[in-house]
Amino acid sequence: MTDHGISHARGKQFFYDEGTHVPLLIRGPGIPVGEVRSELVEHINVAANSLGGTGIDILAYMQGQNVFSQYYKRRSFVIAARDRCDETVDRIRSLRNDDFLYIRNFLPQRPMQQPNAYKNSKLIIQFIRRFNASGELCYLGQRLLFAAERPSEELYLWREDTWQQRNLASEPPHQEVLAELRAKLDEWVSDTKDREFADEVMYDSDMAACLEGKTEEVNAGILGNITQKKEWARKGW
Repeated sequence: MTDHGISHARGKQFFYDEGTHVPLLIRGPGIPVGEVRSELVEHINVAANSLGGTGIDILAYMQGQNVFSQYYKRRSFVIAARDRCDETVDRIRSLRNDDFLYIRNFLPQRPMQQPNAYKNSKLIIQFIRRFNASGELCYLGQRLLFAAERPSEELYLWREDTWQQRNLASEPPHQEVLAELRAKLDEWVSDTKDREFADEVMYDSDMAACLEGKTEEVNAGILGNITQKKEWARKGW
């Protein structure tokens, strides 16, 4: 397995297919060779599979399931969560079922492409930023990647809309399913005691550690991003 999807603009750290659809291959005693299964699973299933494969009981508080157990129940949805990554502060949650992908952006005033030294070091990010600055990036690319703000909610028919380009959250025919998925995510937040947006009490000390051992050029970029983050926070973003 891998820990995330492809590492570019809408991939790693985000909840579109590019960021969350990762390979999972399992082999071992009793596992049919060449079988492909289509149900939604999460990383937390891997620990349960490992315990189950060795005959160790899975503790009741574990949320993962052994997908090869006779007691296995397919999930009706899966959850993904993202908070701070490196110096970049965000809070996003998503819920995906067999048909829809629902994304909630808790900091919609901040652009999707927040400053991030790690991502900005990648050639593909540098190229698309350059194309955007020169006006060469198509309108769709500008809208999906470089909008000044994000919608607070996103809704996609992810199997049909392969690259999740058409946000259905504001369309009248989808308000019922939007409300249903919104309620399910609220329930998950409550059941798991998912933290509210955390006061970043460790931010300065974490950033001091982050700056250690890097070049002056890299640190200059990170410090600029930290300054931007704090300015947004002062504005209540």
